[in-house]
Amino acid sequence: MTDTDGSNEPADPTQVTAPAVDTSTPIWRWITFENAPFLIPTVLGLVGGLLAIPLLGLFVSGIVWVATMAWTSMVYLVVQQTASRTRPMWKLQDAIAFNRLQLAMPWTHAEVAASQIHQVEELYDDGTVETTDGRLVGAVRFDGVNTADMTEQERNRMVADLSAAVDEEIKDFDFRFYSTTDDFDPERIVGQYDREARSPRLQRERMAYVREMFNTVYEWFIDADEPTWQAREWRHYVIVEASADEQRAQYADLEGEDTGEDATDGIDAVTFSEMRDDLADRKRILRTDVAGSVADCSATSVGTQEMAALLRRFWSGQSPTDRLRDAEEQDDEAITPTEAVDDSQVTVSHSEDQLAEDLGIAASHFDATRGLVEIGQQVARTYWVSGWDPSPRSMFLRDLYTLRDDVDVDVCIHNRALDRDLVKDALRYDIRDLNVEQADRGTDISSLDVSESKKSYIRLYQQLAAEVTQPWAINGYITVRAGGRSVLEEFEDDVAETRGFDVLKRHHLEDTAESIRKAVGGSPANLTLVAPGLRQKEAFVASSPIGLDEYTDAVDGTDWMHGVRQLFGAENTGDVIEGGRSTLAGGGAIGAMFPFCSAIIHDENGTLWGRNTQNGSPVVVDEFDRGSSGHTLTIGTTRHGKTYAETLIDGRWFNERDDRTLIVADTQNGFTGLTEYCDGSHVVIDGSTPLNPLAISAPDDAYSVGRGDSDPVRLKVEEVSQFITGVLRAQGVSNTGDYVSSIEEIAMRTYRRAGIKPDDPESLEMDSPDMTDYLDVASDMIHSTEEYTISGHEAETGIKRDRLAELLDYLSGFRPNGKYHALLGDEDEDEDETTDMVDTMGLGLDDPAVDMVYLDLSETNVETSVMLQLVLGQVSQAIRKAPGQSKFVADEAHVLMHDERAVDWVTRAAREYARFESALSLISQHPSEFLASGSSDDKEVFKDQCSIIRFFRTPGVDVETLERFGMNAKQADRVRNGLVTGRSGKGYSECLISLQDHHGWIPMRVEASPFEDMLLNYDPNGGLEFAQYVADEHGGEQFEQLAANLEDDQEDEDGTDAIAKPALADD
Repeated sequence: MTDTDGSNEPADPTQVTAPAVDTSTPIWRWITFENAPFLIPTVLGLVGGLLAIPLLGLFVSGIVWVATMAWTSMVYLVVQQTASRTRPMWKLQDAIAFNRLQLAMPWTHAEVAASQIHQVEELYDDGTVETTDGRLVGAVRFDGVNTADMTEQERNRMVADLSAAVDEEIKDFDFRFYSTTDDFDPERIVGQYDREARSPRLQRERMAYVREMFNTVYEWFIDADEPTWQAREWRHYVIVEASADEQRAQYADLEGEDTGEDATDGIDAVTFSEMRDDLADRKRILRTDVAGSVADCSATSVGTQEMAALLRRFWSGQSPTDRLRDAEEQDDEAITPTEAVDDSQVTVSHSEDQLAEDLGIAASHFDATRGLVEIGQQVARTYWVSGWDPSPRSMFLRDLYTLRDDVDVDVCIHNRALDRDLVKDALRYDIRDLNVEQADRGTDISSLDVSESKKSYIRLYQQLAAEVTQPWAINGYITVRAGGRSVLEEFEDDVAETRGFDVLKRHHLEDTAESIRKAVGGSPANLTLVAPGLRQKEAFVASSPIGLDEYTDAVDGTDWMHGVRQLFGAENTGDVIEGGRSTLAGGGAIGAMFPFCSAIIHDENGTLWGRNTQNGSPVVVDEFDRGSSGHTLTIGTTRHGKTYAETLIDGRWFNERDDRTLIVADTQNGFTGLTEYCDGSHVVIDGSTPLNPLAISAPDDAYSVGRGDSDPVRLKVEEVSQFITGVLRAQGVSNTGDYVSSIEEIAMRTYRRAGIKPDDPESLEMDSPDMTDYLDVASDMIHSTEEYTISGHEAETGIKRDRLAELLDYLSGFRPNGKYHALLGDEDEDEDETTDMVDTMGLGLDDPAVDMVYLDLSETNVETSVMLQLVLGQVSQAIRKAPGQSKFVADEAHVLMHDERAVDWVTRAAREYARFESALSLISQHPSEFLASGSSDDKEVFKDQCSIIRFFRTPGVDVETLERFGMNAKQADRVRNGLVTGRSGKGYSECLISLQDHHGWIPMRVEASPFEDMLLNYDPNGGLEFAQYVADEHGGEQFEQLAANLEDDQEDEDGTDAIAKPALADD
């Protein structure tokens, strides 16, 4: 989608190009000084015809005049059909070259290999390519930067950073932007689900839902999701080179004379080494100085595997079997017989034919026809950018680089550094020429075009004179091709029709070309594309990763008057840039291209979260690989998709590996479907839930036990203190701080009496004490208070005894039949009749067999209940003990953020979880709950510690609040009014997601596979058990049988209970 905000004028005055203007001096009508040489035969013919009358007769004279008129008519037609960016001489040269080429075409496979059209002489194991003309070429890959929903001002700032780096760091050498499209590999995104579905751990009966979930996600993604989005993975590179000519020029400058060598001379070892050093330095500048100047931009040197894959994709003429991302990861393995570049290695180690075969860059055939190139199984067309916007806007190519369509595209933009002083002199000449041209056109409407063009020339001259930018000659090519897998699949589908494969390729090529023309033809790009009909071979080579700009080099960029202008010191810009097919531009215009303007979030061990709606790419996120904590904050109004999205992600994440722990909690029954299909434990929390406030367990062996304030015992004593002060507050006690020291002392003595000591990890294996033990210690302290004082004085003893007595009175709810009697864990009763406190924790969180627990708070008033604090403490114990990665998800988190004690727990847990491989995920309805208010900023602490924040549709939030989360006006409006909600009926929801290690906010669509959607939408109030619900909704023999088996198991369990009860009574 094209943005229209802001002015059409770029903020950076260096974002300027000098458009071509026909200022050729007219002689008479269509005859100008530029095309006058073509009429020399006309003049000679007229004179010859006149002389032939007396000498050879009228017949011969007539023949001469007819031939003269024919020649003149042909010249007239050529001149009239010549576009503004070409010349009649070029058209003639193009026609001659094309006819010569047709005599040699098509090339066979052997001829393609021998021709070395790819220009690869050698590929070294550091990714450097030596070309057939003696250059050393290297590439640096730039990862995409998220620019979605940026305002024009934000784009201007980011582009200005790149423009400054281009002008200041790359001003002394040429480079090119090269971008190409690749397929997203489904196996990298959802292949793990297919593998896990067949893994032994998911073969037991109760895992049937997870197996089916993984199978359906895998099939849905490949068969439905991918074809719908048609997303392409754009890969962006900056290509630099070093040549022997540069070294010779440097020597000539130092010695003050020409070296006498030319490009045909051999490259000695010293020159080769200096070329290598120059190339390495230029790649370093790109990686550090250029990428480092742009926020959140990263760059990496391309290795051998990736460079080989890059060349193979362009030159093989086949759908690649290897993807660039795969090659990127394989660069540690060498694929060529050549070792690293050294000073003495200056010759080819094997024949060029064999090299082409080894690298797979020799196509089965090659043929350049009118307007097309046939290469291997593919047909391609290269467009030359003949016209650039005189005032290009920031990121004006973003519609091209975020294009979602079934396209195979290569974009190559050559940027050649020019001498500032020479360009300034040439601009002065051109501006004078434009003044004359404008005056000659007078009141003609075309004079307005000259006036606008003159403004660009003047602005560029002013920027060069002020030395705020460097001059560049830019030339762009876009190659579109067809014949890949998608076309082959279409051909197989249409095999019964009369259309052949070649016809389908041509149709697909035209469709692709139309998509490209639409993407760049209008605002903001405003490019003019021309497909050279007779120079497709040269244009195709010019658009390749390392090829020379043969399309520009194929013609003389100057006209026949160049020598005259040079003699009088009046060279124009066409003379200086040495190529009429190049365009003069300031450094800001190059920065404004900003190819890497779209992010791809693809973490190696991540979970599929959704789709980036800017470019259609899958969003694959690893919460634990963000550079800091894995905490997540999700905001959105009820029924707008936030809880659904969280359950979708959690289900995938939890089941991807067998060493993960997931604990979820809410007050709205929102996690029932997730819990059922994950075979988790559903624990309903109410006043009778048997929880042990003093339960403590040893952390997992994978984590080091802290000391001091991070010691597990001291942390647990703090939790106990918060729980008991909560009990006091529930009874209206306001001065709870007076009792904190006593509460903590009792807790610590209780643990010591149970054999659990601070800074002693082995003691954590002891059985945990409970509230009965706590009350016993408190009673003992009252009876022997003087033993627990510092001085033993009766005054201190009296105060301490009174404080302990008051505390015990406030804790009277823990007596048998009291309000909190379920938390006592009375050991005096018969073991079979004792309230079941599973492994001392009471929630199943300490059971090694339980790795997924749903804490259902719908049955308790968590707004005021002290049970909430107790539950949170138990969760922390479970997180410390969990092996592998663990995650605690709390929905309706406003319950936490409206309670001072809970807020304190959240901030402490966020810090503590960071020491484990654990994440805290909170879901709430309004962002203000996580912003500082008044004198306290505790609420904002968690927001600042989150590495991931998501916003679903939140209509009631004000813009100022969203700005505090780093949103601009466009993003805030999208959150308030634009995001699709879960209840919209469209089958998906949308959100904005912020990742700590990526720039800005990424628009994301969240969508489940049909089977996942059915699982997550299970309503326990619908009257059906989960197994029967799945059997009815989804069908399938395995689920019907599973439902029947579970029903039989339940009947057997009920029967056992009925038999056991009378037996207990008899005892």
